[in-house]
Amino acid sequence: MGREPAASEGDPDLTSPLWPGFALLGVVAAGAALAASELVAGLFLSAPSLVRTIGQRIIDITPVPIVDWAIAMFGANDKLVLVIGIIIVSLVLRALLGLLSRDRPGIASAGFVVFGAVGFVVGLTDPLAGVVLTLVAAVAAAGMGVGVLLGLRAMLLRPTRPADGAVAGSRRAFVTAAGAAVIVAVGQVFLGRYFANRAGSASIGREQVTLPTAFPAAEPATPTTLEGAPDAVPEFLPTETTVPDFLPTDTNEAAGTTTTGTVPATAEATEPAETAPTTQPASTGTTQAPETTTTQPAQTTTTQAPEPTTTKATQTETTQAPQTTTTQPASTETTQAPEPTTTTQAPQTTTTTQAPEPTTTTQAPETTTTTQAPQTTTTQAPTTTTTTQPTARPRVSGVAAPTAAQIAPVDGVSELITPNDEFYVVDTAIGVPQVDHRTWTLSFTGRADNPFSVTYDELLAMPLVERYITLCCVSNQVGGSLVGNAKWLGVPLRTLVEKAGVRRDGNQLVGRSVDRFTVGFPTAAVIDGSEALVAVGMNGEPLPLRHGFPARLVVSGMCGYVSATKWLTEVEFTGWNDFDAYWVPRGWSKKGPIKTQSRTDTPREGNIKAGTNTIAGVAWAQTRGISRVQVQVDDGEWTNAHLPRELSIDTWRQWYLEHDFAPGAHKIAVRATDGTGRTQSGSVRPPRPDGATGYHTIQVHAA
Repeated sequence: MGREPAASEGDPDLTSPLWPGFALLGVVAAGAALAASELVAGLFLSAPSLVRTIGQRIIDITPVPIVDWAIAMFGANDKLVLVIGIIIVSLVLRALLGLLSRDRPGIASAGFVVFGAVGFVVGLTDPLAGVVLTLVAAVAAAGMGVGVLLGLRAMLLRPTRPADGAVAGSRRAFVTAAGAAVIVAVGQVFLGRYFANRAGSASIGREQVTLPTAFPAAEPATPTTLEGAPDAVPEFLPTETTVPDFLPTDTNEAAGTTTTGTVPATAEATEPAETAPTTQPASTGTTQAPETTTTQPAQTTTTQAPEPTTTKATQTETTQAPQTTTTQPASTETTQAPEPTTTTQAPQTTTTTQAPEPTTTTQAPETTTTTQAPQTTTTQAPTTTTTTQPTARPRVSGVAAPTAAQIAPVDGVSELITPNDEFYVVDTAIGVPQVDHRTWTLSFTGRADNPFSVTYDELLAMPLVERYITLCCVSNQVGGSLVGNAKWLGVPLRTLVEKAGVRRDGNQLVGRSVDRFTVGFPTAAVIDGSEALVAVGMNGEPLPLRHGFPARLVVSGMCGYVSATKWLTEVEFTGWNDFDAYWVPRGWSKKGPIKTQSRTDTPREGNIKAGTNTIAGVAWAQTRGISRVQVQVDDGEWTNAHLPRELSIDTWRQWYLEHDFAPGAHKIAVRATDGTGRTQSGSVRPPRPDGATGYHTIQVHAA
């Protein structure tokens, strides 16, 4: 009953084709489905790559021991291995669906639909993904998978008694169709990657960005010290044995949560001029009295000297009495005097004498004083023009290129400025987020009096600075390569923090990426003096996509995992104990100050020529600088290495030393001393939880 024709009857049993054929069609259908989703993701910026999005979620939920094992086993290729693993698992599961399709094609097709639905749900977790295009990608994947599955299945299930030669022909047709499907799928993947990398809005937008240039270039960055103490080191700087003062304690003792006032601005922006009778604020840029839009010098009378009664101010903004420290810059937006008296300065070249209807009070040199008279003269400033916007893009406070005196004359040592394409990359993103700078915004939120957002163009219009800053990853092994030095262009983070008016209880600054990665570090580190930027440029060009375009955080003196947010989209101010950033729950320290470190770049481990060889490398201790590097050969004396002139206390410093190697095996060790006189720890410790320690030691054999 229902017996299939036997092979002895002359025709092959086509109702029972080989099982590998059905497994193969499932694999081919799976590849076609994944390729379709990748093509959609490449064509549309807000369509997620389902493979990468699923991989991202797997990373987020993977237990710490497994993550550590993957990093130890595969290093920087751990994410690539994860993606390959996801693809392999997907192909295996779809192969099972292919086997199931032999007798139950409906259930197998439903399996592809379920995979598409899962991709849609997970795709919505991508902050850059749009709902409609995520649905398009999921439907394309499911539809392509089902279509290829049923099409190839039909080729395997031919009639039981075809004409002579039809059996071989059908199998050849199946193999040909399967091969064509594979070629099309591979082509879709490459096409999708091409569009994502070349035709995506992020790539095109970056190529169209023109950064302002530094003019004139300043001298190379020099060590910053506390006012009044030329050799002092700021209190918040980290040490090898103690926690930096700016790091709040676990009990929030340093949080100052009982104070709700705003972080004070700089003294230059708040202290009035000492000798100006009208009490005008010392000008360091733009000083504005809070909540004031008009200037009324109420109850102010100007008593002028008998001779002369008119003061000419050719090509100057104001003529002031001697010992007055108030000057009005040409591009000042609004300058207002504190209550109760106010003096409005004339803009740029205007000179006003005491007239019946004056609009400006001009003081005569040497004899002019402002007194309280019985009668008052009030000058009503125009109510609609209290701010003068600069008409040209502001200058960039630049840094000069390194000089020969700052570069070690040695081959094989790391370049003083690391090229962008050689700068290390460590992040949690499986794929580079594609951010359209034209719609991107950066928001300052949380415990701030004046939360605000800024667009990319507005960020570029702000006063920018260039800084040489070395960045280092906390997972860098002693002597490792996860460190690099670059020239960064950006807006000082302190400027933006002060604009937000962060409250005292907002003592943790949390940087959020578009892919939801977070960092957290003390707000006090920005206020108290660390070089910290919202960077838009790297080594003279807009940030490369993989380094955080359109903007990222760059903070000197802290490991990247607590400070260096790439693809930055939000800065939130919160309490130190109220939020733990991405890596803290995964077993890393919440406090990640940079340790003093050194590395030997040349010679490499292995064989060298006997005789004189140059030993060279780099050392770093951001915010403290490097004062000495010492080299030890074969457990001998520690010898001071040559140090080129320092580029900045926030950058690494090259070093070199010549040594005469006798034939045989040798051990070379190096250690550095920072600008505070502390020598790096020789105690060997792995990176977790807050950075590796120990001397970098290599073995060479001279012959």
